[in-house]
Amino acid sequence: MSRLPRCLNNLWLTLLFGATAAWAGYTADLDALVKKAEPRTPAPTLAVETPITRDVYRKTGMSLFDGNLKRLADYYIKQTPPYNNASFHLDNALWLARMYKITGESLYAEQSVQFLYQLQKLLANPPADRRNLGLSWEKAVDLWRIEQYLKGHAAYTPQAAALVRQFAQYALPAFPEGREEYGAFNRSFHLAVSAEALLTLNPNVKDAAKFRRYADTIWNYWWQFRDIDESTDHYTALWFRYLLTWIELRKCEKEFWTDAGVKKLMERHLYYVTPMGAFPHVSDSTGWNVTWGHWVHILEACATHYKDGRYKWAARRLYAYGSSRIEKLGSWSYTGEEACWSLLNAADVADDAIAEKSREKDVTMLLRHAATMSTQAEVRQARQFLHLSKELGPDKLVFTGGSGPDAMSLLVDIVGDAGHSHARRPTLLALTDKQSVLLMSLGYMDRNAEDHNMAQLSDYDGYPYDNTPYHIKSTNNLMQGATAFDCGTVGFGVARVGNY
Repeated sequence: MSRLPRCLNNLWLTLLFGATAAWAGYTADLDALVKKAEPRTPAPTLAVETPITRDVYRKTGMSLFDGNLKRLADYYIKQTPPYNNASFHLDNALWLARMYKITGESLYAEQSVQFLYQLQKLLANPPADRRNLGLSWEKAVDLWRIEQYLKGHAAYTPQAAALVRQFAQYALPAFPEGREEYGAFNRSFHLAVSAEALLTLNPNVKDAAKFRRYADTIWNYWWQFRDIDESTDHYTALWFRYLLTWIELRKCEKEFWTDAGVKKLMERHLYYVTPMGAFPHVSDSTGWNVTWGHWVHILEACATHYKDGRYKWAARRLYAYGSSRIEKLGSWSYTGEEACWSLLNAADVADDAIAEKSREKDVTMLLRHAATMSTQAEVRQARQFLHLSKELGPDKLVFTGGSGPDAMSLLVDIVGDAGHSHARRPTLLALTDKQSVLLMSLGYMDRNAEDHNMAQLSDYDGYPYDNTPYHIKSTNNLMQGATAFDCGTVGFGVARVGNY
């Protein structure tokens, strides 16, 4: 058996005896601590059933509530002083309001309002530690939702409605001059949809004209192109979530869903879904298939509005794959809590009468509106990273060996300049077969060429290293053209890249 060097043994003994001495001087009233401790519940398990229907989406989405919040709500409502986290109280109020809307149980509406009053108490008598007292801009949207769910219930009194408006103004006390951003991407949409919700709740808030002008500017810009300037599964799903909320707030759902440009945007993302049911990891992403719940909602909305079974096929594949592979609901918000919330959204819009239908293309090249990246000076002046163009450019090459869950599939990145893109092209983003991931591209912090599935060309100096800074236009790996052909039993694609 190997032995540690004497110096390390001595160090280990010193640490051990030092810790023992510290323990000896520590005393605590364990009974008092146990009484004060927050109640712990078993980790909620995901309720998964087949065949997949809107009721299954709803039951799965409610798993998080039934297994966790439902048991803890009474404890936190009665806690004095209130739990020191402003967002926590609003999150609980939102979930309880949603459960009232779904189940009709009056208790949930009453508890939702009680959380609003807990937040009022917290802000009226803030603790010394004020780090968790702020609310993000998007909480204005949550507050608008709470009103939609509770409106008409006796517990939602004029006083409660006044609190909702007060908290929305607290989240956005004034227009964030100098911090706003422009363009068709997730952060601009975050502020724009939050401004829309704030103005819907109270049209006469401070800086109302500035909020209105900003929201209309962002909407009018994206509507020119009906496209997003980002290339990433994670942020694109978030952007779509904002967008689907925004069309409700602007009351333009009919115009939106009947627009040909919007339909092209949706169809492009339909082809990202692998036959086994995963939405691949693209550039700045945070893990394989993490936003599966959001995409189920987006695709079910498309299936219903377009009466198109291809979207139903993709949504159900995503649900089957995501729900059967999630480790636990509490592991991370995107895979758990946010997925459950989006599944509730999917249940609201899904139409079970629409039959699944396979996509008609096995090999295709996806197109998007080309974008031009701003210089650093332009970003500082105009606060816009990318400018979309009316011209279309390449986005992804898609190859699939059929529509069955065991079919082989390959997604290749050939996008030009785009937000949150690593500009590594061509990259094999995802190669899957028989429901296994054979290759996947890395994301976020892993931005270098060697972190992606690219051909590496070695010369006398070794492999070339591209340390292009984040959000700086790369002069390497420039797309010069791409195409794809479906030759029946064989798929064929070409991507021509310059300055590789």
